[in-house]
Amino acid sequence: MHRFNKYLRTLLLFLSMLGLMSTNVGAQEQVIDASGFSVTTQLPETAPKVPEGKHYVTVNNNIPYFTNEDITALDPWIEFTHLDAYGRVGAANALLNEDLLPAQVRQSNSQIEPTGWQQAKYGNEWLYNRCHLIGYQLIGDGRPELNLMTGTRQFNVNGMVPFENTVARAIESGLTVRYRVTPFFEYGNLLASGVFMEAFSIEDNGATVQMNVYVPNVQEGISIDYGTGANSNTQQLAQSIRQAIPLQTETELYYSYNRDGAIGDRKQMLETPPATDEAKQSASTIAETPQEARYIANMNTMKFHYAHCDSVKQMAEHNKLPMDNYDELIARGYVPCKRCNPR
Repeated sequence: MHRFNKYLRTLLLFLSMLGLMSTNVGAQEQVIDASGFSVTTQLPETAPKVPEGKHYVTVNNNIPYFTNEDITALDPWIEFTHLDAYGRVGAANALLNEDLLPAQVRQSNSQIEPTGWQQAKYGNEWLYNRCHLIGYQLIGDGRPELNLMTGTRQFNVNGMVPFENTVARAIESGLTVRYRVTPFFEYGNLLASGVFMEAFSIEDNGATVQMNVYVPNVQEGISIDYGTGANSNTQQLAQSIRQAIPLQTETELYYSYNRDGAIGDRKQMLETPPATDEAKQSASTIAETPQEARYIANMNTMKFHYAHCDSVKQMAEHNKLPMDNYDELIARGYVPCKRCNPR
């Protein structure tokens, strides 16, 4: 198998040198032969080890494997990879700017079942999400059949989304970002072990965005067969996935997921405030609201608030990020609101 893979990589590299891989025109979505781009990078041939409890590890000192040509062009484009013989998605490439940001209303992709899709419910939550290689907040759905992979909720929410939103903020500020996401499948496995994510902001030479990370496709407390996507709870008593992971989705908590992993209604997320005089005065206004998240972060201002803070009422819905973990918010670069002083 290893000898065959080595031969295949050599053959694909030879074909790419002959110029047989597709080129890009404008912002048109193109499709290339399987593994075309991954051959020309220096990405590891084995999945990096990720310490338990970590959602990613950096690769190559966080320096992406882009060529000088990759990070000098400014005209936007998108490329996807043909499904391989197993029906698996491949590398997704793009040069992103504001012109590609989605403007249409998001549609359901529940009709698409990527390889390894063996949905299961643990506690109150479904295990798998349909995860975009190039995030919806960056280009919309793109080519759903080529841009969606099976990923755990933890992989999607805690792993990919923070990086996708960093890229989205850079683009919204007017920057052009070279971007690539490469799923990693071991042998003939139908479920990816994880993805490599690379990005580089061009106009400021990577000052805003420069990353090369590996995000593992795992779920705490769940045993997964990557050959098929089959899964089971590793604990004697099933625990809700929600206990370990805040309620979030791929587009920063805009949506919840229903049984099929399709887009459902956005859930209201507030929690009962601490027993302070200020909280007691505002309690009557939120007493009948479903309570879930302790904090609401503003993805635009990078500040976070208690859920009952008056500033939350003034916040645009698409900028809201419900979270429960104070330390994680600080680690992501959010700063506490001086009005409600969350702790």
